Amino acid sequence: MIDTEFDDLIRKLKKGDGLAASQLVAEYETEIRRYVRVRLRTSRMRRLIESVDICQSVFAKFFVDLKRETVCPQSPDQLRALLMTMAKNKLIDKARYNQADKRDIGAVEADGGMLLEQTSDASRSPSSVLADKELLEKFRGHLTEEERELIDARMEGTDWAEIATRCGTTGEAMRKRVMRSIEAAAKKIGSLA
Repeated sequence: MIDTEFDDLIRKLKKGDGLAASQLVAEYETEIRRYVRVRLRTSRMRRLIESVDICQSVFAKFFVDLKRETVCPQSPDQLRALLMTMAKNKLIDKARYNQADKRDIGAVEADGGMLLEQTSDASRSPSSVLADKELLEKFRGHLTEEERELIDARMEGTDWAEIATRCGTTGEAMRKRVMRSIEAAAKKIGSLA
């Protein structure tokens, strides 16, 4: 991607362009998922964490951060490095959460609030954390009830195949449907600002 194409892509993403978001996902999703899968070393972690979940979380956070202008990659290499760092951090947070002493294998978060809290750090102000929570609520508000239920079921640990069986489709089709819902909600948030 030459610099003008990259700058144009970033500009479109900031405006909430759904096609630009789809282009970004298509270009980086496989690489992020491969990065995560390689690092899931134990069978327990592979059972608890799926690369697609980390990937979706990375893209959702990236779109939000880009809209809020807390990130602004200047080149494709910077963007790749940023997405890989986000994936690494999400994976570490998820692993720590699942390995906590008081957690059992079935303990999961009921909504994205827990994931958001896991990504916060002591250097962030309470107002910044609150703003992120409000943005997450706004994001969820742009999902249909059915889409929220699908995402919540996935976050509760239900695998794609089981969710798909309930809906009469395949796991891959369900995963793609959820990804499209995330992209559409990100686009709606972008068009409101």
